[in-house]
Amino acid sequence: MKPFPYQYPLTPLVRKHAPSYDKDWAPYRDWLRDGFDFRCVYCLQRERWGKRHAVFAIDHIVPRASGGEPYDYGNLAYACASCNSHKDDSDVPHPEHHSYGKSVEVNEDGCIGAKNREGKWLIRALHLDDKENTGYRRNRIRELETLARFHPDQFARTMSFPDKLPDLQSRRPTNNGKPESWKQSRHSIGNAGKIY
Repeated sequence: MKPFPYQYPLTPLVRKHAPSYDKDWAPYRDWLRDGFDFRCVYCLQRERWGKRHAVFAIDHIVPRASGGEPYDYGNLAYACASCNSHKDDSDVPHPEHHSYGKSVEVNEDGCIGAKNREGKWLIRALHLDDKENTGYRRNRIRELETLARFHPDQFARTMSFPDKLPDLQSRRPTNNGKPESWKQSRHSIGNAGKIY
């Protein structure tokens, strides 16, 4: 099966966007969706696998309770509701400072293992190795293997970006540290149907 649905990035996150809004994080949602490739930064759950607004949240990487900036784009991540709920006010390795792909690895049976101290920290904080998460990953892997073998078009659709991609050119942040970044958005470069 290609690509493996739980392949964490081998390099730390590099932000492609840098919008800024005054005292509101809701307008960041579409920037984060695009910047995190329409999937949860922590468990790699994809929008395609559920109802986007029902299962995804804006997460404060450094919790507000720990002094994290509430409206700083650099402190925000796109996370599924499950990871956001488990994380709550816990600290986790910052995805811009740590490569999750060098910290954790998911096996073909859905089990996740830590490769280093940061991986143990990430797994523990988000309960990524609990029975529910492991079973979900195992079932998703088996489902995708079946689709890849017998229904390649459906496999490609399940692994692709959402049909409706945000047009970031039309967004008007208060400030924008990367004003031309919308040109690199999935909407602008036309990757709606490509597998990622």
